[in-house]
Amino acid sequence: MSHLRILVAGGTGFIGQAFIESRLELGDKITVVGRDKTKIVRCFTNSVTALQWQELNLETIKNTDVIVNLAGANIGDKRWTKKRKKIILNSRVNTTQQIAALCAKLGKQAPR
Repeated sequence: MSHLRILVAGGTGFIGQAFIESRLELGDKITVVGRDKTKIVRCFTNSVTALQWQELNLETIKNTDVIVNLAGANIGDKRWTKKRKKIILNSRVNTTQQIAALCAKLGKQAPR
């Protein structure tokens, strides 16, 4: 069985950390993209490739087997006011759109 090359957006949260640790144990190669490269390195040391959003590019997407998007504002740290709901929604929509736009540029690819 070959190991997967997984791109995880927003991997420093509670779910992301657990997911990444479990995939690393299976031998997968993980790239984590987020706002704070230092935080990514602090969470995972040198066991993952850390990227900031502006570093995410077509080549990274092209060399990825699986994309997991967990990026978004924390849903448990503040009261869900109208303003907070908008922040939560927009933070997920914007990251998804950025990833989808890069994927769309690849066109149809043959499975590896």
